[in-house]
Amino acid sequence: MRTFTLVAAISVLLLAGCDSVSDSIQNGFSGNAAHSRTYHGQAQDLSAAVVLAMKRLDFNVTSPGGAGDHIEASGRIQHSDGLSGSRQLIADVKLVGAGPGETEVQILLTEQSDDGTATGRSEKPVKDSGLYGTFFDTIKQVLAETYSPTAAPTETAPPHQGRD
Repeated sequence: MRTFTLVAAISVLLLAGCDSVSDSIQNGFSGNAAHSRTYHGQAQDLSAAVVLAMKRLDFNVTSPGGAGDHIEASGRIQHSDGLSGSRQLIADVKLVGAGPGETEVQILLTEQSDDGTATGRSEKPVKDSGLYGTFFDTIKQVLAETYSPTAAPTETAPPHQGRD
């Protein structure tokens, strides 16, 4: 029994020091909370604004979604100094009906990285980043430029910054 307790204690200490394991465990329990804002406007108008906002932020829209309710985009691949590793941001945007004439825009950024080895690929959600705020500000700017002030979809609820 004493040996089992000692092995269990050592295992916990080893795993506690590993960032990737602790992140995986934390994400498994808390989920990946998307950042969101609700707008007064039709999903079709907001879908077009999201696509244009992503392009302005230098993302390549890879999947605009048939109905426009799910949009995927990828940022530029950033290489490390020796070109042996790289990382890239992936944006997953969903448009959800939030009531009569209202649409919620949800975004989750994920960082994909590769250290250049066979097992070096990893993916983790980006929890706190100024890019979330910039994304929503760019949508607001696109909507203001595209529609007259009385017809523009507007933000109706305070921002939701996930569960962090």
